[in-house]
Amino acid sequence: MAGDVTHTRSERIMYAAVTVCAIVMLGVSFVTVYNRINAFDPLHYSPTPRHVERVTASGLVVVPTIPGIDGPAVRLGETVPTTGLLCSTAIDPVDVIGDLWWQRSGTSERIQVVKGFPSVIEPGCRSLEFENIIPDEVAERVAEIGTSVWVISGRTTPTAPGGVAAAFTIEPFTIVGGRSETRGDP
Repeated sequence: MAGDVTHTRSERIMYAAVTVCAIVMLGVSFVTVYNRINAFDPLHYSPTPRHVERVTASGLVVVPTIPGIDGPAVRLGETVPTTGLLCSTAIDPVDVIGDLWWQRSGTSERIQVVKGFPSVIEPGCRSLEFENIIPDEVAERVAEIGTSVWVISGRTTPTAPGGVAAAFTIEPFTIVGGRSETRGDP
């Protein structure tokens, strides 16, 4: 008969597999679009990377340095001053959780020092100035390996559904310390 089509078992399985794949792809596309539409992304850091510097009471910007070291540097026992700007485009205050870690530059060695710290970010922009105390784990590692370059990174994530994290990284800085380096021995 004209128009009669008979499919083999393997053809029917192939058609069923193609149909299932098409349905799955449509589902994934729908979820992706839905998540983008419902994303809550009001937080932004500026500049990125944030700077290792201290702003004095008179407004003077001071970058900690150590003779013989290129770029920002501190000694074990000192703090790492950082500045930046955090802006929220939300109309209302935003409940957030924050995470912070220190990472030895050029390695995967990472030490988390803050996990899930709750806070509230008010609308608008605010200057951030911190004197970061070198965590014990980082100080122990620097004492063990000697002078090394580190970065501080973190993220602030709105707790509302669809909250998108605002991430930041502090420019690389050197921590001088370790065996003879902290005593001034040759």
